[in-house]
Amino acid sequence: MGELADHYTDSIGTQLHYTYGVSDMFGFNASLGFSDHSDGEYSVATMLAGLRTNLSWYDKVVPYLVFGLGFYKPSYKLTADNSMSPVLFGLHLGPGVDLQLTDQFFFGAALTFHDVFGTTRTDSKGNLRDVGGTFTSFLLHAGVSF
Repeated sequence: MGELADHYTDSIGTQLHYTYGVSDMFGFNASLGFSDHSDGEYSVATMLAGLRTNLSWYDKVVPYLVFGLGFYKPSYKLTADNSMSPVLFGLHLGPGVDLQLTDQFFFGAALTFHDVFGTTRTDSKGNLRDVGGTFTSFLLHAGVSF
């Protein structure tokens, strides 16, 4: 979903994610991610940081919200010999839910809306192009608590 989804196909990407639980209700989130779309026409690397707020605890189910800022490095392949890869700033927010399988292992899902702040940048041929936009990511994750 979002402006970028209108131009590029969906794809499975990867993300390394870390949450430092400051308390039972709040945590610090950080992640590094990468995804490639439309047979290499578009790819994006992300470095995000933000806050996680646990909404409540239902037995072993923990619904939460995340909000944060980050850097996005989209790579656009405009033609065979023309590309651009600016570093942009943006924000992300969305809900998620974790299921604690044991005291150490959990499984979950998150739906995150990303707004990459748009700007105008020069491509490799010297043409001005609009970059940025919005997209939504869906993350299935499994992890370890320590």
